[in-house]
Amino acid sequence: MDRPLSVRLILAILLSGLPAAVALIVLAANGSIWAGWAVIVILISAGASAIATLPIFRSWRAHGERLGALVDALERREPPTHVGTGEHDFMSNAERRLLEAVDRGLKGGMKKPEGEAAPE
Repeated sequence: MDRPLSVRLILAILLSGLPAAVALIVLAANGSIWAGWAVIVILISAGASAIATLPIFRSWRAHGERLGALVDALERREPPTHVGTGEHDFMSNAERRLLEAVDRGLKGGMKKPEGEAAPE
């Protein structure tokens, strides 16, 4: 998995709770609420955020593994297995489109980029 992307996702999710955490800290500092409640709520929020990111990480990893398997099969010049048939998110759609484009390219012959000479 791309480390910087995962770190950015975690930061974005944790920072989304920052305004509420600051409000709780201010309320606790003013004595409006018990400081322990503020700490408990902030920790529960951070934990729930971490738990919410797990399915996203699993999905990214699964898509990466499927795309890796697709590339491996194509490099071995074998037909690739179907990609993400039961999923309907944007990554699965992109994987299916990639597979369809490769199928069309292999069946109809690949177009040469402009300016590239044909192999001799």
